[in-house]
Amino acid sequence: MKQIIFIFCMILMLSFCGCTNVGSNRNEYMSNWFKSEQEISDNMMKQIIDLYNEGNVKEFEKLFSQNSKKDIEDINKQISSFFEFIDGDIQEYSGDCASSSENNNGNKRIELDGMYHISTSKNEYYLNFYMVYKADDVPSDIGLSKIEIATEQTVNRENFMWDTSENGIFVVRE
Repeated sequence: MKQIIFIFCMILMLSFCGCTNVGSNRNEYMSNWFKSEQEISDNMMKQIIDLYNEGNVKEFEKLFSQNSKKDIEDINKQISSFFEFIDGDIQEYSGDCASSSENNNGNKRIELDGMYHISTSKNEYYLNFYMVYKADDVPSDIGLSKIEIATEQTVNRENFMWDTSENGIFVVRE
């Protein structure tokens, strides 16, 4: 009888614990493996905000893909214009993400469009960015290709549209 209870307890213990390794952080590993597109977009937005706060033009430029930088005329000037446009200290930001993906003969491509609202101590802004997160066939496409920013007042105009098809950083002024 003791053997049956012992075997039953062992089976019960193995079914609850399985083959887990207590020292490993499996949940963290799995969450990094399956990051959502929203998390990826939020992470890019955090990098944009952090580099803006630091005023770091050089690192900001590195967020852009190698291929998109070829099409952007004077990217450092565009980044500086972006930094100068935002008035006040950034207090909070929130947003959403749209995505598209394709698989062409095993070559996967994921593109993200981040759409964020930014609140500063002096104004409200909307910022859109376009990025390639994964590009098996053209890895030099990975990174940002475009950022568009405008004040909330400008975006709320009846005829407003985000309509720049080129790569770069576009500050939409009234």
